[in-house]
Amino acid sequence: MILAPPPVPTSKVPRLRAACACGLVAWLAVAAPARADHWEEVQELDCLDFVEVDEVPAVTGKRNTVALLPGAEPGWEIGDPWWDDVESGRVGQERDRDQARDAGPDAGDGRRPHEQMRRRTARQRGQAAMNALRGDLSLVRQTSPALDTTARAEILAAGRRAVDEISAAPFTTPRTHVRDSLSTALEAQAGAGAVASWKREIDQRSERRHRAAIAVIVEAVDQSHGLDDCQRAAVAEGLVQGWQNSWEMVLRHAQRPGRSLPSGVANCVAQALGSAASSQRSGDGTP
Repeated sequence: MILAPPPVPTSKVPRLRAACACGLVAWLAVAAPARADHWEEVQELDCLDFVEVDEVPAVTGKRNTVALLPGAEPGWEIGDPWWDDVESGRVGQERDRDQARDAGPDAGDGRRPHEQMRRRTARQRGQAAMNALRGDLSLVRQTSPALDTTARAEILAAGRRAVDEISAAPFTTPRTHVRDSLSTALEAQAGAGAVASWKREIDQRSERRHRAAIAVIVEAVDQSHGLDDCQRAAVAEGLVQGWQNSWEMVLRHAQRPGRSLPSGVANCVAQALGSAASSQRSGDGTP
């Protein structure tokens, strides 16, 4: 005889469902869309990680719907002729970049599933590093537009090496590694002043993204809970105090229906609202 676990009494099902559905943390799993007047700012900031191009590169092939520059490896081109042109003569002449990124410890490991997973993870790290490199190179172009072809080639080569290093080893902060490499190369080619201008632009854009992300989260909580001015200020201040850079992801999904807010936002907002309520009860806050 096979014994099965006793069924859950039907009378308990509504209570279980109600317990799972209540509370601020449960709501934050599916947040409300951002208000329209914030969307223009979000839409403007959402493209900061992508390069600006003067012309559309010629499409020579199609793989995963990505437009390719002539001679460039799919997925690894910068996408900006100002940068891609300086290496167009050497792309394809080096050893296969895929092999360079896949090479690493235990490259000859016979455990095929393990090896495939390792290579897949390395490629994902490389793609994330490439996204960081594209955004930072775009800012180099804006802050140092007078760089000649030789200087651009050296800076781009430094960025490419950083991407390869990130692919071969699990760096915990790939963007930092890319920026350190670009900073060293930019200083060697254009001086410390160029590096200072570049980093200043990075900081300014990061601050704008930070403010826009907080505005999106506050608006989402407000639409669901009808916050007063004191509560809105408390939530905004709580987000500032407990901010995590990963929360900027809300800018990419600000108008996606049923989007999920980043992990950790729920607790931060709940603590801020709890502190605001305590202040109001004690007479310290604005009722």
